[in-house]
Amino acid sequence: LRRQAEFAERRASIARCYVEHLRSASPLVTFQAEILESRHARHLFVVRLPLDRMTIDRDMLLTQLHERNVGAVIHYAPLHHQAIYGTQSYLEVTDNLCDALLTLPIRVSMTLDEAEYCARQLSDLLDYHSH
Repeated sequence: LRRQAEFAERRASIARCYVEHLRSASPLVTFQAEILESRHARHLFVVRLPLDRMTIDRDMLLTQLHERNVGAVIHYAPLHHQAIYGTQSYLEVTDNLCDALLTLPIRVSMTLDEAEYCARQLSDLLDYHSH
């Protein structure tokens, strides 16, 4: 815990970098409005993709980010999709939102150059796959 403040500031710097670079992405991605507030832990940096303005889905975009060495991941899978629950229900808002979420890397060991690279790769792919 001695370095918690240092780590929090590092993640805040990375979040600011992402916001700065992704605010002008086309098509526009969105992220939590609170991501830059001082109380936010920023242990995840989740973006919502504009799937309605893209020619590929989130999973294909994720694959292409991985091909460019961007460690983006999917964090949120709806509980009703988990095999343990054995349901095949469809929850429109949950399912639509889930398919549009992507988590960008935000580690204290990242450099700002690495964060800029991640943001630039996402922005470039969004631009390439927009309609």
